[in-house]
Amino acid sequence: MPELAEFVPINNLRTPCADRNDKLGWTDGFAISLDGISLGIRSNDPEILNDLKDLMPKGGVPWPQRKVDILLSFLKAKESDRKGVRHYHVVYQDWDRVARTFELDDALNIFARSAQLAKLQNSIQKVYFAGDLLDWEGRRLVIAGPLEAREQLKPTLVEHGGRVLIEHVIGLDLNGGLGCAVAPDFKPVSADLILLVEAGARRTLSPLTPAEAALQLLVNAHGASRHPHFVMTVLSAFAPKIESLSLRLPQKDKGLAEWLAKRLKV
Repeated sequence: MPELAEFVPINNLRTPCADRNDKLGWTDGFAISLDGISLGIRSNDPEILNDLKDLMPKGGVPWPQRKVDILLSFLKAKESDRKGVRHYHVVYQDWDRVARTFELDDALNIFARSAQLAKLQNSIQKVYFAGDLLDWEGRRLVIAGPLEAREQLKPTLVEHGGRVLIEHVIGLDLNGGLGCAVAPDFKPVSADLILLVEAGARRTLSPLTPAEAALQLLVNAHGASRHPHFVMTVLSAFAPKIESLSLRLPQKDKGLAEWLAKRLKV
């Protein structure tokens, strides 16, 4: 067992790479439980831990055990005794290096993104995907698909009465609820329609079988490669509400708003 203080987290999976990474001088750390996974944070500089805590995904609670499912390590550069020599700030996920930079702010930004992705890709309680949630006269409409297509479609929807509630990343739970991926507490709401959008040569509405709908949404889901059965189980519950839309960019089509009003029965 690596010679670390007992309160410094270590990876649950023990490998030669993990053992080597444990010997890089980690002096302090903490761990949280989030979405059914344990996430450990450690550093060689205890003074930076408060900054790292502020960058963690919201909603976590303390994890009492030392071993964790996912480990993020922040190696803060020390001052060099040699003139003109600088050391790197380094960020590791488990034993893989994800950042190596002279700029502290850059290292912190990459750490924050890595922590958020760790939650999105490894959750065993929710499925996260790229999408936006809009209110359409009291009905809930989800737009899922590439960012460019969503950003071109949203102004048309807002122009015809839509109101954006959640942007960029949406979480689905096992009970059929959806909510904001970055909110401190997950407050699920129901969806009346999930619209899969993609950039295309023309606008077409395509009927999908439940299996086809779930597979299309799977393409946009984080964590699909890690927990495919869990992801498909959650997405299948939403499949009857999914329709597919291919649109010309930019999309300025009043007919789309009329179709949605009819589809949502508002």
